[in-house]
Amino acid sequence: MSEKEQKSTNRTSSPYLIPLAIVVAGALVGAGLYFGGQRGASPTTPVVGQRQPAETGEQGSEGQVAGEEVPQYETTTGNFVVLNDEPCNENGKPIVYYFGSSGCPHCIWEHPIIKEVMANFADQISFHDLMDKQEEFEVFQKYSQINGGGIPFIVLGCQYARVGSGEQAGEEAEKQALTELICKLTNNQPPQVCP
Repeated sequence: MSEKEQKSTNRTSSPYLIPLAIVVAGALVGAGLYFGGQRGASPTTPVVGQRQPAETGEQGSEGQVAGEEVPQYETTTGNFVVLNDEPCNENGKPIVYYFGSSGCPHCIWEHPIIKEVMANFADQISFHDLMDKQEEFEVFQKYSQINGGGIPFIVLGCQYARVGSGEQAGEEAEKQALTELICKLTNNQPPQVCP
């Protein structure tokens, strides 16, 4: 074999080419699974109810078939969706659900903020902190049209819900939004927290 043919063969049969291709492909698939599995976790996720149905007979990008009713929700402070459900209470106190995972950076951002705000309402609400817990999954599933399987997901007294964090607004704005909505649920109690 000539020297030129040998160099050409060595370039194309490099022992690093195939493993490199596998690593790159794995990274791309992993990124797709992560972002697909965390749908809704991004603070830039569109507001619920803005999805457009596909044309007749087609299937939409969300797996929605044309003609299927997609609820339209009003939003309020902190980009929370206003629900038309019956209030949910435990021992006469509104229930607040927080669903999150320590593997989700948006959940890690939101978790200490919601815990701090809920501590201000310790006697007025029942806080179900479901960070890294699989409990009460039926509540999470009940609002699947809102959360789409994404986290963090917050339900405030079954009157307001939001998927995603308040990162874009910032920590102070998030605390203010959560406080305002909880004050509505508790009839402005306690007075030292609710103006």
